[in-house]
Amino acid sequence: MALRLPRSAAPLLALVVLAAAGGCQDKAKLAGLERQREALESTTLPKAEFWAQVTRKGDALEARKKSDAEAAALRQEIAALRSQREAAAAAELDQARATRAAAEAELRAAQAELARAEGERAQRQAALHGFDSRRREGAGS
Repeated sequence: MALRLPRSAAPLLALVVLAAAGGCQDKAKLAGLERQREALESTTLPKAEFWAQVTRKGDALEARKKSDAEAAALRQEIAALRSQREAAAAAELDQARATRAAAEAELRAAQAELARAEGERAQRQAALHGFDSRRREGAGS
């Protein structure tokens, strides 16, 4: 099983290997070096486990980038749809205003025509009333 050791452990590990290979006579020193080696090994990960974590984190990062890109695309699509909806609503509002303005113009024209017709009717009634009055005066004299 291969271990991943920090760079600071390399000289210590080399010292342990040399001491063991050189037939170190100081058993206490050798035991101390062995304990240091075991302490270093306990704080490191096996290569397979280390690379499994690197792969897992890399996969998670790729998935996050993909989901962020999808979210950005969806935000752009939502913004475009919102813009289209607002443009359509503005166009409908403009059309409704134009229709209302045309209807109000027609109403004013009809009211003017009605006022003109009522004025004409009043004049004709006055003329008829005048004819009727003169006819009565002519018939009574």
